[in-house]
Amino acid sequence: MPQENVKCTVTGYGFIAMDGDMSLKINEAQVPIIDDTDCMANVTEALANPFILPASSFCAGGQGQQDACQGDAGGPLVCEIGGFHELVGLVSWSLGCGREDVPSIYIKVPAFMGWINQIISSSSFLISLS
Repeated sequence: MPQENVKCTVTGYGFIAMDGDMSLKINEAQVPIIDDTDCMANVTEALANPFILPASSFCAGGQGQQDACQGDAGGPLVCEIGGFHELVGLVSWSLGCGREDVPSIYIKVPAFMGWINQIISSSSFLISLS
């Protein structure tokens, strides 16, 4: 996983604002990775209920109105790590769009690499191109 405050890019076709329309073209937003403790505190405050971040998740965004929005779920979060662009997360959910200090929640792709590789290598997944 990238370090806190590493800039990453999320892309998707979701809403362009909380009260806006669905996008007809792919959009992108630059979002920083947020510390787990800060994330839980900010989301707890926004929900007005305790929030515990699952171990398979992390937070990004919540700064400068750049963030994922409704309709972006499942979309990629890519970070530049060691000179390479790496898929580190998938949009899971958010509370609105681009709310200051309220990050979006992402699934950690590396946490599921064993399962992904198992599915890809299974014979039932292979498709003949002939």
